[in-house]
Amino acid sequence: MSLLSRLQEALQPVSQPSATQPDDDALQIAAAVLLLEMERADYQHNEAERDAVLHALRDHFRLSEAEAQSLIEEACQEAQQAVSLHDYVTVINDTLTAADKLHILRMLWQIAYADGELHHYEEHLLRQLADLLHIPHHDYIRVKLQVSGEL
Repeated sequence: MSLLSRLQEALQPVSQPSATQPDDDALQIAAAVLLLEMERADYQHNEAERDAVLHALRDHFRLSEAEAQSLIEEACQEAQQAVSLHDYVTVINDTLTAADKLHILRMLWQIAYADGELHHYEEHLLRQLADLLHIPHHDYIRVKLQVSGEL
């Protein structure tokens, strides 16, 4: 190989899709961590909320019951070690479209309402996550009213 060939090869950009595009597993874990944080936001363990998390993950990602349960267990471990939600929100922002992020917001509202009441800690977390996900306030309110109207 000539010196010119080696120089041209060295100057070629190196593609690292895994460094710029999170994989499906990272997206699923990020979404699951946010949903679990919503479940825990009111500091009360509630089976209805856990069932809503399981149902949301299963339906959104087309998982089996066992796969969704495994995802929840993995996300629980991730959430216990996490210092903040920043990494998870970043994965979602870098991966999903605005419409997909609205669907995540809808799932968060469904979990918040799953026990029949909206705690002010849950609403506070929802507002923060909507801001971090760059969801406009009018969409935040629209999704809230849609989900509360479905109850």
